[in-house]
Amino acid sequence: MILTCPSCESKYLVDAKQIGNGRHVKCTRCNHTWYYESNDFDIKELETQKELQSSKAKEYKTNPQSNLPVVYENKTNFPLPFLLLVVVAISVLGYMIIESIEFDSEALKQCMNQSIDKIIIWLKDFIETLLET
Repeated sequence: MILTCPSCESKYLVDAKQIGNGRHVKCTRCNHTWYYESNDFDIKELETQKELQSSKAKEYKTNPQSNLPVVYENKTNFPLPFLLLVVVAISVLGYMIIESIEFDSEALKQCMNQSIDKIIIWLKDFIETLLET
């Protein structure tokens, strides 16, 4: 059976069993997706060769030389514009908070130095306990 992309007229040689009664397919050339409905497919023949078809389906999925168009799958991803909007909103909010707060840089420096000293002491104690055991 030959499938033809309705968008770019690319042709694909496909086994009728892969399509069945119908299937969503995606053109590998132009990425157009469409539903191909096969009226010539025999359901009884499918039932008799079900086991054979399942082993062939695995073979077709792993075979990069297959002429079958890519199966269309919906992927739920966050849209990029939404993520960009969130990043910009957080940046603006952070800027507004920083501008509205008056902070003492010397106090911040002391707080950071104390935190670093505590982390160094904790790491030193941790390493000593590892070496003792």
